[in-house]
Amino acid sequence: MTPADKKIDILLHFMISRQRRKPMREPTISIHFVNAVVRHCRHRPGDCHRLLTRNRIAPRLLHEPGARVPARDYANLIRDTMVLLRDETLGYGRQPQPLGTWEMICRSAIGSENLGEAIRRLSRFCRLIDWSIAPRTLRSGDRVTVSLEPRDAGDDFGPYIYESFLFYLHRFANWLIAEEVPLLEVTFAFPEPVYASEYGAMFLDSPVTFEQPVSSITFGEHYLEKRIRRDQESLNGFLKHPNHTMIVQQYDQKSWQYRVRALLASQLAEHPTYADIARQLHIHPQTLRRRLRNEGVVYRELKDRLRRDTAIHLLSNRNMTVEETALATGFSEASSFIRSFSKWTGVTPYTYQKPLRTTDRR
Repeated sequence: MTPADKKIDILLHFMISRQRRKPMREPTISIHFVNAVVRHCRHRPGDCHRLLTRNRIAPRLLHEPGARVPARDYANLIRDTMVLLRDETLGYGRQPQPLGTWEMICRSAIGSENLGEAIRRLSRFCRLIDWSIAPRTLRSGDRVTVSLEPRDAGDDFGPYIYESFLFYLHRFANWLIAEEVPLLEVTFAFPEPVYASEYGAMFLDSPVTFEQPVSSITFGEHYLEKRIRRDQESLNGFLKHPNHTMIVQQYDQKSWQYRVRALLASQLAEHPTYADIARQLHIHPQTLRRRLRNEGVVYRELKDRLRRDTAIHLLSNRNMTVEETALATGFSEASSFIRSFSKWTGVTPYTYQKPLRTTDRR
């Protein structure tokens, strides 16, 4: 078989297998957050190493600032680290929170009539159990702000507990009403971190400011009146893996960036051009470019992120070779894929592939 025939064979195999499953559209997570999750078990190197490898994360990635991991592996890591530490705040709170605390917080909110009542119940529960920080709601005109306040004024827990709590609070609110709540503003009471660019994906491209009096999210007051569209049965399903559900959450399926990404994901191996995508959406290329720009999106960046995330997923979870991954993500040559991948993540594709071949696969 000639090299050209081999490439065609690989591409056909990938296209056939892709038809048997949905296109992979899950995001990847910055290695910064992986480091944050395992921070309080790093003094137990054996346990930390097992946590990472069990969840298909090569330990050496912790030292590569640009590295990323698949969303499901990250969500599994959070779950397993909570079990190891027996603490749902991962060691960041004033005291450990027993396993099952988040479930009880969710169950306290599920019977609410509307989102406003759900947030009030959730806030009260957090104060009762001493979650170290507690949400507080303030209405001003047609806006409502949910801020996080330490139980004691002198407590200083660091950024992770604030950024993660606001993230989960927002995503849980979205899940409760089965609709995305647009955020008018996100504030943090700490200086801008080096990984601040990650907040765009976390908070759905909402405006973020730092060094503010409190850490908070602000949205339109009318969302408080939105009816809860979930029940106990749907909550039971949600609680099977809430971290993963919230991380991959996507409700805004009418946006242009969602539609472009969905088309690209289904055709990535064929390497469609920008004009091809515009034609399939029945829109002039310049009009599509303008509408993406209005959503704060650049087509090239969107495509590169999709190729990066798909490549990481295939290398980490599908046991594909670098050459197979290159073709599956629309590259004609492995060498050009390796250069692009290194630019995106700071490491070569082999960093993901080789150490994970013998790890436990779930």
